[in-house]
Amino acid sequence: MHKELTAKGEATRNRIVEGAAVVLREKGVSAATLDDVMARTQTSKSQLFHYFPAGKDELLLAVAHGLGRGVRPARRAGQRDLPQCGADPRAGRGAPR
Repeated sequence: MHKELTAKGEATRNRIVEGAAVVLREKGVSAATLDDVMARTQTSKSQLFHYFPAGKDELLLAVAHGLGRGVRPARRAGQRDLPQCGADPRAGRGAPR
C-alpha cells in the first residue's frame, strides 16, 4: 500500500490511476506503456515512480483496486449482483433445483 499522502499527492496519484485506466482500455494491458500513461496524465517518470515504485505492475494493481472500489457503491445502491462462480442463478428465486 502507498504511504500517507498530502491532499495534493493523493490527487496526483488518483490522476495517474484514472489516466492509466483510460490507457489500458484504449490499448490493452500488454500494449500500454508507462510512457503512454505519462503522456496521458502529464506526469514525469520521477512522479510516476514516486507513487508507483514497482512500475507497471503496481500501477495495474492500483487501477484494478480503483475499479473494484467503483463496483461496491453500485451494489449497495441495490443494483443486481452477478451470481458467484458455480452458483445456480435460479437459487433463492423459487425455481426448482
